[in-house]
Amino acid sequence: MRGEWREFSDRSGWLAILIPICALGLAFGPDQFPLVTIRAFLIPMAALLVGLATWMLKKHYLYMGISTIFAACLVLVPPARVFLQAKDKVRSTSLWTIAQMNVHEPNTSFAQVVATARATGADLLSMQEIDTTWRKRLDAGLSDLYPWHIHGAGERNYGIALYSNMPLEQAEVMELEGLPTIRAVVGHQNSRVQVLAVHLRAPESAEKLSQRNTQWNSLAELVQKADIPVCLIGDLNTVPWDEAYKRFTARTGMRTGPWSLIPTWPAMAGTAVIPLDHILTTSGLCMLGVRAFSIPGSDHRGLWTNVQVPVQDTPRAGR
Repeated sequence: MRGEWREFSDRSGWLAILIPICALGLAFGPDQFPLVTIRAFLIPMAALLVGLATWMLKKHYLYMGISTIFAACLVLVPPARVFLQAKDKVRSTSLWTIAQMNVHEPNTSFAQVVATARATGADLLSMQEIDTTWRKRLDAGLSDLYPWHIHGAGERNYGIALYSNMPLEQAEVMELEGLPTIRAVVGHQNSRVQVLAVHLRAPESAEKLSQRNTQWNSLAELVQKADIPVCLIGDLNTVPWDEAYKRFTARTGMRTGPWSLIPTWPAMAGTAVIPLDHILTTSGLCMLGVRAFSIPGSDHRGLWTNVQVPVQDTPRAGR
């Protein structure tokens, strides 16, 4: 015990106090740049802290080890809250498959990406970083399976596309605070769902973080105005414990459940680190599960899900 108390009185003792304090500030500090960007990596940070604590305990640094384990628990609190979200349940006889794919604009694996997209068997494909070359290659490789499609041109890395094997009603490209967003009503088997295909600004600076958060506010207004169920799909450049994400879900009631923690970026060797791509639905829809898949040549992993869609007794005419 004397050696342990001696440890607490020297420099390492102060570190044992400082580490949890830093973890507390990281996990619960304000959503401002650059803290919000660093906070995106809470889960890998927790894993690193657990590994560090294990090493410390093996070396008999008791207080340092305990404080580091406590710090790991603190940084896991925001992701844990997301995991505990409840799932909606709906009665439905219509099951739609949706896939989300950021192809990475500089990527030249056109044929492989087309083959991957076709292999998903998805009814709806939401795709980002689509420039003119990608648009031509995707149209050539997917149009037979997806006769309904719409593209939104944008600045570098921000072009988007939506492909569907179901009719797209009132499909349009909207400007979402400077970047393109696709809004379309999908009608099939007496079901109608408003789909928003989105690529939000990456929070690479304080100015871009502000733009991304403003985009979240504009999306919330779009969802709140909808009179049918809404599905939001895209590279949202937001982890689900960000305040902007939580404010959006609180305002709209949209959710994805524990699957929002599936990491999609940066993609490396069939895995990824943090969850930036998401599929969210309003309470009128229910996702039955989400899985990630590899996109050849991309720095993102794709997402695939089945969504239960309520069937209306009488088909509604388009607005």
